[in-house]
Amino acid sequence: MNADHQPPTASEEAELWFSAFVDALATAAADPDLQCEKMSNHNVAWEIKDDLLRGDNLLGTGLLTGSQEREWTALHDLVQKIPQEILVAARTYDANHKAMTHKSWKTVRLAASHLLLQLGRKPIADD
Repeated sequence: MNADHQPPTASEEAELWFSAFVDALATAAADPDLQCEKMSNHNVAWEIKDDLLRGDNLLGTGLLTGSQEREWTALHDLVQKIPQEILVAARTYDANHKAMTHKSWKTVRLAASHLLLQLGRKPIADD
């Protein structure tokens, strides 16, 4: 390992996880068209679910308040309930948009938007 490049400290690593989590929340909170665009129509449902579930890495780091951790736990439960049949490999807009308009994503979008606001962030605008 190069002496000039030290591995991130635990605090720096937690901050990186937090930044990625906020990005995942913003994507999850967006409308299906914007989600497909942001994810380049590549396995959108699967990738968003996977990105969101990495939020578990923040539990116990002190970056989330107790209330925010409870909100995350509720969102995590909603994400886990997304039906497996819509988490398919998809590379077209139509297939990804169909997956992202499944009713299970509506509650995920709302919960992600709420948690973003709790974190002092605004959901992505769909201008």
